[in-house]
Amino acid sequence: MIAPRLAGHGTHYLDLEKQTANDFLLSLERGYEQLSKQCSKIFVLGQSMGGELALWLAKKHQEIAGIITVNPALTLPSYEYLRGKTEPRFIDEGEPDIKAEGVKEITYSKTPIHAINELQKVMDATPLILKDINCPILAIKSSVDYVVPPSNTDYMIKNIDSEVKESIVLMNSYHVASMDNDKDLIVKGCHDFIKDRVEFKIAL
Repeated sequence: MIAPRLAGHGTHYLDLEKQTANDFLLSLERGYEQLSKQCSKIFVLGQSMGGELALWLAKKHQEIAGIITVNPALTLPSYEYLRGKTEPRFIDEGEPDIKAEGVKEITYSKTPIHAINELQKVMDATPLILKDINCPILAIKSSVDYVVPPSNTDYMIKNIDSEVKESIVLMNSYHVASMDNDKDLIVKGCHDFIKDRVEFKIAL
């Protein structure tokens, strides 16, 4: 298993300001290349923007065994007013959208408007590639999400060209579902989805 750190993430928001959408995709590509040297079947899981990037990876690598998206960001209505703008340079990051009490997500205190514009470029182009993706998909969405409309997942499932389309609706989690009340349900869903598509052979 590899969890690639996307360019500009996990350091400082000034680093994020320097990155482009292609840099995000390249980070994921590098992780995939590393994993492909060790594994015959690869599944890709992404949450929010990560779910969107997983779709792009599946388009490029048709051999991917399956993708799992959690509240994929095809639109971000709260950022629409920033489209095409360069000011302010940064916006304050709000509290993470998590329903569970006492859960702390590590995030930047500010988000560069450049990074938002780069993400919007990817979001605008993603609907056009859904017809080119045919690997099995498990789409997980929160019934209530104050960041990404749950209809994003519905649109994706309707328009993706995959023959195998499975879905899970989380009734007790918000956008950052992997850290929320239904996190165990996500783990079980991912486990079952992958197990159904992998043959386990035990050497004696």
